[in-house]
Amino acid sequence: MTQKHEKESKNGQTKESLKKLGFMLLGLLLAVNTIQLVRFGDIVERVDRYNQGVIDELGGFRGDVASFGGDLNEIREFLLLPTKEYSSTPKEQQEEGNEPKASRTETALFTFMEQIAEEQNQSVNKEKAIALATTLHDDAGFVASLVSAALTIGKVETNDLASSFKVNDAQGNGIFAINVDLKKATVSVQSSLGKYAVKDQTAEGVKKELLSYFENNKDQAVKMKTVLNEQKEGIKAIRDNNDVKALLTEKKATIEEAVESEEGITYPILNNDKEKVLEIQIQRKDGTILFNEKSYATAPELLQPLLDTVKNTDMSSVQEQLINSKKAELQAIFGQEAFKEMLKNSGLELNQAPREDYNKLLYDVKKGDKVIFSFAIEMSSGSLKIIKDDQEIDLFSILSEGSKKKP
Repeated sequence: MTQKHEKESKNGQTKESLKKLGFMLLGLLLAVNTIQLVRFGDIVERVDRYNQGVIDELGGFRGDVASFGGDLNEIREFLLLPTKEYSSTPKEQQEEGNEPKASRTETALFTFMEQIAEEQNQSVNKEKAIALATTLHDDAGFVASLVSAALTIGKVETNDLASSFKVNDAQGNGIFAINVDLKKATVSVQSSLGKYAVKDQTAEGVKKELLSYFENNKDQAVKMKTVLNEQKEGIKAIRDNNDVKALLTEKKATIEEAVESEEGITYPILNNDKEKVLEIQIQRKDGTILFNEKSYATAPELLQPLLDTVKNTDMSSVQEQLINSKKAELQAIFGQEAFKEMLKNSGLELNQAPREDYNKLLYDVKKGDKVIFSFAIEMSSGSLKIIKDDQEIDLFSILSEGSKKKP
């Protein structure tokens, strides 16, 4: 091998050695960095745990402060001293969060003041309402306008709800009633057409709106009043009808006096317990009679449908319906052949007609002349009982007792 070749071989070995050394140094550096990162992560974790412990301790400390403050306030209240606020929340957080809860004293005071304010407001409105009604009633121009429309005016009357006066026709028959609500000082008109709420709130505006309403609705109101009066007379004739009276007596029901509302004139039909079962209504919108979801033009048309409906309607009270259902249930069981056979095999006889004793209907079961036990319906609740040896047993308790006896 020549000198030149030896030199090139040595140079190649040197480069290879340097390359290996570089890789070894790089690997060592990576290992050192990895170890340092792991150690740093452990340090961060320990610091994190420490900070969380501090936060938890601070939270507990704040809770203790709040609890201690509450205890102090209870002592201060007992000693009739003013209480203080011991807040554990930072001021900035308090400002951003909800306001402190009001004390009972504060709530009571504000509630009382709200009531006083409402009373004062109602008092002002009452004075305003009475003054407005009087102003309208005594207004010469208003009265003159009514007279020119062949209308007269009645006297002002004030009750607990309103200050009002009537507007009559030339014969003195009331057509409209002007009402000023005492609580709200609002004006409305009541007539055969129903209720009309005046929109304007000023005295002059109310006067103009009323006159306009009277002018536009007088003829219709008079006509509808005539129709309503005719229908009321027709309903009166139905109430006085002998067939209706007999049927109502049989059903232990009554047709009550008229109850007037904005929608119409209603005659409730009540059962013996004064519960409404049906109703007859004369409708203000067109004067027709509404009964059992059907309309009738006149009262005579209503007579036969009324008789048929009342005859086929259960007019008994809710309690009576409950008792009747329990009676029907027991009597159906008593009529079963298997039940009759059980009675016969035991030498017992059942009285099918119940007797009433205080709050119970009793079906006596006898052996000869002696009552062995009784099936009972409690009339106040409809509960089924058994009366045996002067003991009252709930019928359904036998089922649970029977299930307990089974193996």
